[in-house]
Amino acid sequence: SQMSTVAPKPDVLDRLSILQADSLLKYGAWIGGRHAGNSDRYKLYVEVPIAAASAADDWSAELSGMRHDLAQHARVEMIGYDPAARRIEFYRRGRNLSPVSIRIALRRLRLDSRAEELFGLLQRAHRFSLAGRLPSGDCGYSESFSQEGAPTIFSFYFFARSMFGGDGRTRAAILRLAAECGWDLADYESISEPLAGVVGPVTWHGMFGLTVGSQSALAMTLGLVPPAVARPTERSTVLPSTLEASRLLCPASR
Repeated sequence: SQMSTVAPKPDVLDRLSILQADSLLKYGAWIGGRHAGNSDRYKLYVEVPIAAASAADDWSAELSGMRHDLAQHARVEMIGYDPAARRIEFYRRGRNLSPVSIRIALRRLRLDSRAEELFGLLQRAHRFSLAGRLPSGDCGYSESFSQEGAPTIFSFYFFARSMFGGDGRTRAAILRLAAECGWDLADYESISEPLAGVVGPVTWHGMFGLTVGSQSALAMTLGLVPPAVARPTERSTVLPSTLEASRLLCPASR
């Protein structure tokens, strides 16, 4: 395979370093990778300490051209930097956000015209009322800005366990949604088969998300640590022998 050789921009790295200066960090930074048959892509994820949340909001406002009205309810906890794609992504975590909150976030990115489409798919995934709270009180979203003028991308995340329940229930919900939307999730169905009917305190599904941009179809993302063991005969957790992560990306319409 061919590894991406795009060097990070020094000014971006300097700004990320300044955000962490003189702060006590939990993890600091980590690198994520995506591997295809003929290429590798890497992304830097940088922790944003509480003391730097306001500065991170200022940076986000520079890129979006608008202040963030929800900054106090959904602070920036991490920034992702993809040198090859020239994208900077601000990850926010909120508590007890409402559909109105998400509409405000979408309007800031000039994506409010996609709100009904986004909520429509979310309601198909988990039945809930738009008049109340979101399906899970612990959720987050990200705003991905291009340094080259490409469209801004909004992603909306939940912990799969918080939204659907254990691995067995999550798997059933995702396969039901796939059948309704006409997605081909044969690989996911095969990989996750050992998790069918599984309950327990440990889950191998990670984040469930919806992603939308001004010029792209609504898509679903799903994180999964593939269980590398045979299907259990008793109700228990599945312990994988590998931490290799699998991420699915499915168009939200036929």
